[in-house]
Amino acid sequence: MDAAIHCSLAPCQMEVQEKILDKFAPAAHAASDAAPVTVQSWAKKKNEGGLPYMTYRATCVRGGVFKNGKGEYDFNEGMLPVLSCSIPGVETIY
Repeated sequence: MDAAIHCSLAPCQMEVQEKILDKFAPAAHAASDAAPVTVQSWAKKKNEGGLPYMTYRATCVRGGVFKNGKGEYDFNEGMLPVLSCSIPGVETIY
């Protein structure tokens, strides 16, 4: 039974290794190079298109997620396009 399980999982493990894990490290480096532009846009002054200071602070204090009467702010989700653009074919993996 163990051999059968191993045989059925081996192709899945290889697929995950090739399509996700092998590409993640280079993608993380590419995303870290692109991330400052996104982060700097949040930290700009309000009249320059950034978030109001207290909203920015509240979002930072709450692990990157904050919701108020004016909207929902999710810095983690905001970084997703930066990372997903760095992994070729990420849409087809999931």
